[in-house]
Amino acid sequence: MKLQYISQGKNHKEHIDGIAAACRAGVRWVQLRVKNMKMLETVELAKEVRKVCDEYKATLIINDYPLVASAVGADGVHIGKNDMSFIEARKMLGNQMIIGVTANTFQDIQSYWDLPTKIKKPDYIGLGPFKFTKTKQKLSPILGIEGYKEILSQCVSAKIAVPIIAVGGIKPKDVAVLHAVGLTGVAVYSMIISSRSRKQLVKNILVELGKKSSINRRKQVGLTSISDTPIRMRKAHVRKKIVRRMSVAEIEALANQEVPLKHSGLGPKKPKRIQE
Repeated sequence: MKLQYISQGKNHKEHIDGIAAACRAGVRWVQLRVKNMKMLETVELAKEVRKVCDEYKATLIINDYPLVASAVGADGVHIGKNDMSFIEARKMLGNQMIIGVTANTFQDIQSYWDLPTKIKKPDYIGLGPFKFTKTKQKLSPILGIEGYKEILSQCVSAKIAVPIIAVGGIKPKDVAVLHAVGLTGVAVYSMIISSRSRKQLVKNILVELGKKSSINRRKQVGLTSISDTPIRMRKAHVRKKIVRRMSVAEIEALANQEVPLKHSGLGPKKPKRIQE
């Protein structure tokens, strides 16, 4: 998986329609990203999005909300720098769930590799922003190609091999150069939604990202190349086994809650299939 679609929308329909359009075009890795939504609404939206992803056999990642990811049977969660700590998320979800994290600097990446060895490291890094983007508030300093080159070089020196995904204002013409410098893939929204030929666009991107990186990091670090390191995606039947059932009491307690579930103190218990 090298092309991730990050959803945007003002309501459920916009999120679902955008994700469905991306999946029809050939995207098979989706991140549901919602902000400032009550928890019960987030759970209901995530359940509908999961149905779409199951139809297209797409991998589903939930942004910010680990328990929602577990409750609806998503494949994983993406943790931002200001969200629940990575350690808490890993303890909550275990090693089978995919956990991606946001990074803006090499120091951000290094911090995860400084954690105790018993803690499984992130499955991928979302590194950016590449360029200015309107889809994210409080944008961090723009990296550009040179910024990516420097950070990837530092990863090589530190012998850190992990899939690194570029994010932020990426255009079709940028994909080849981003992959050429050693990035695993790209995470996008506007590029796909604004395209009049989505299927062809997605096909072209996947072909480009499927090429061997011009930088052979395998020889440089004695590890699998950063750009060629596969992102581990779990099968649907495995996903169903670890789904967490949310009790009626929890749903009722969260129905009018504005605070994200990640801060509620509710954690996964016995994994069961959620009822629909």
